[in-house]
Amino acid sequence: MRFTGYLKTGIGCISAFTLIACGDSSCRGTVVSGNIKSVNDILQQEMSKEDSQNDVQSETETWQNIDETYLSESEYFVPDRNQEEDRTVTGKTEGIDIDLTSMNADMVYAEVFDMMMEPEEYVGKIIKMEGLFTTFRDETDGNVYFGCIIQDALGCCAQGMEFFVTDEYHYPDDFPKEGNSVCVVGRFDRYQEGEAEYYALVDSKLVEAKD
Repeated sequence: MRFTGYLKTGIGCISAFTLIACGDSSCRGTVVSGNIKSVNDILQQEMSKEDSQNDVQSETETWQNIDETYLSESEYFVPDRNQEEDRTVTGKTEGIDIDLTSMNADMVYAEVFDMMMEPEEYVGKIIKMEGLFTTFRDETDGNVYFGCIIQDALGCCAQGMEFFVTDEYHYPDDFPKEGNSVCVVGRFDRYQEGEAEYYALVDSKLVEAKD
């Protein structure tokens, strides 16, 4: 299973990226076969809900402000490599390589986007993240898959991260309700599903979020 993040501007969806798949032909993570409703479908529904809740600007207001609010993909989504040292300082917690909960919303979104674009750079790193809890049940085998939806500062853009918990957790007793906040610590790694390769947080644990 896989989660997809949809990157939007104020006037609609401009592009979609697969968080756990790269863009070249050698990476097969975008493969979806058959007619089974996938985790991608569930996450897309959640993104649509978020869009409708946050869409408070009229079309006229959007066009009046478009010159000021529009940021190109490279300006908005790609982290500034010149700030790498600052990101390391603010994003480092003892025992955790990247603590997304210690960063501001814009830095979190940039970091997650970087994970999407260059996943191999993050393999093996321990990551802590906080977002909205979502699930998908595969009707073919009954398995339940878990995801964390991470929003940007304005709440208009979101990306999804899949995670696998350790055996000590039992669903649904040990999990938050759908749409509630969840804080996860896990190891970023790749996994195979059929002939496709994906990325997710594995051996994850649910922890308390910071106040």
